[in-house]
Amino acid sequence: MLTQQTIVLIGSGCTGKILAGVLSDSDYVVLLCDESFPKAVALATEVVRYAPGSRVEAMECIFDGAWEADIVILALPLAMQLQLAHRIKEVVNQKILLIVNDEEEGLVKDPASMAGHQQQLLQLLPNTAIFQLMARANGVVANGHPGFGEGYSLRHDIDAIAPLSQRLQTAGWHLLLPPSR
Repeated sequence: MLTQQTIVLIGSGCTGKILAGVLSDSDYVVLLCDESFPKAVALATEVVRYAPGSRVEAMECIFDGAWEADIVILALPLAMQLQLAHRIKEVVNQKILLIVNDEEEGLVKDPASMAGHQQQLLQLLPNTAIFQLMARANGVVANGHPGFGEGYSLRHDIDAIAPLSQRLQTAGWHLLLPPSR
C-alpha cells in the first residue's frame, strides 16, 4: 500500500485559491497555510463546501505545514517566497518545492528576474528540487527550467511529481521539468 502524499499550499491569494480548487479532488492531503490563519481557514471551508470529500485542512503554523508535507507549493509574491524560504529551510531539505508567482500586479514576465529568484532559492535550499509552476495563457508557456542543487538526483523527484504534474496540466498549469541530461 502506498503512503498518501501531503501537499502544503502556502498562500491564499488568487493563485492559491485556484490551486486549492485544482488539488481538492486529487489523491493528496492538502494543507492550506497563510500568514493570516483566518484566510487559510476561510479558503479550506470554501474548498470543502464545493468538494465535500476532499482532504483539505487549514494549518496555523507554516513551519509545521512545511514539515508535514512531501511537496511544498509557494503561491506567493517573489519577495515573500524568499522571506518564507528562510523560515522553512530546515524542514524543506530533500523535498520538492513548487514556486508560482502570485504578484498582485500580475505575473513577472522578465525571465531573467525569475531565473535570478530561482538561483537565490537554490543557494538557500541546495538539497531541494525546485520546480517552477506556470499558468498557461492561450496554450503558451513561458520559457524556463527548474533549479537543482549541485549533484542532486532528479529521477526520483520527477517520478514522484508526475501524477501531480498531470493533475495540474489538466487544469491549465504547466510544471517546468528539467531538460533531459
